[in-house]
Amino acid sequence: MTIARSNGFGTSDTKQTAKFDAEMAASLADEELFAGGEALRDDVWTFVATAIAPDVVHWRFPDPPRRNPLERYIGGVRNTFQRLWIRGRALDRGADHRERWLLLGELTEDALVQITERPALSANPTLARAIAEAWVRASGHHGRGAMETLMRRATKRIRALNEVRSVADLPPADLVHVLNTFFDMPHEDRAGSRLRAESRRGRRMFTRALPGVHEVLKRDGFDDVPEAEFTAFDVDAQRRAVWCVLSGEGAVPREEQDTIVPRQSR
Repeated sequence: MTIARSNGFGTSDTKQTAKFDAEMAASLADEELFAGGEALRDDVWTFVATAIAPDVVHWRFPDPPRRNPLERYIGGVRNTFQRLWIRGRALDRGADHRERWLLLGELTEDALVQITERPALSANPTLARAIAEAWVRASGHHGRGAMETLMRRATKRIRALNEVRSVADLPPADLVHVLNTFFDMPHEDRAGSRLRAESRRGRRMFTRALPGVHEVLKRDGFDDVPEAEFTAFDVDAQRRAVWCVLSGEGAVPREEQDTIVPRQSR
């Protein structure tokens, strides 16, 4: 309640809601009471929103027309407090970090939603933080005004690539390189050079997986990928275009040729 009051609770001023969200997310993520498995239960957050702090919920999300206020009270990724706990847990840089909670305040609401309302991204703090750090770098390069479109495109590509390999398990330098590529950032380092070299060696090795990749992408709603990129396999440029959708570089390490298949097919 202290955090809410310091950010305009009890008044009609809602200009500080973003600051409230950031501070509350940090507080909930650092609260020992929510450190155990109980915090994973939707009914716990339903109780918090309906029995402990319903007035805060009403202040934070007044009832606008054509919106469902119930989703802010019942458990789930849109619960007023549960969504903030998820953000805090996913974007915590660690107790030893000098700017531990910086990402919570730097990212826009749209960027936070893109990460935390997708369990495939938010459930892995390493990946969630890496995406958030990439967003910060990209916003400094492109400007915050360009980031909504870039973020939505990048998350599609990350989710697609995550179907065929665990993005979070990439070596740190490679992970930075791949995410920078997804956010259209200029990037040139040894990791990038190595990935490009692997791309040249490995393009022919993944053609057998493309039908399965296409099926996965279509199933998960990536319908904006041109069909031709997945159906004409005899043109090298088209093969590379498919993998660029997944990795941004066309890189398929030679030793991984047997693993570049959708997880569901293994």
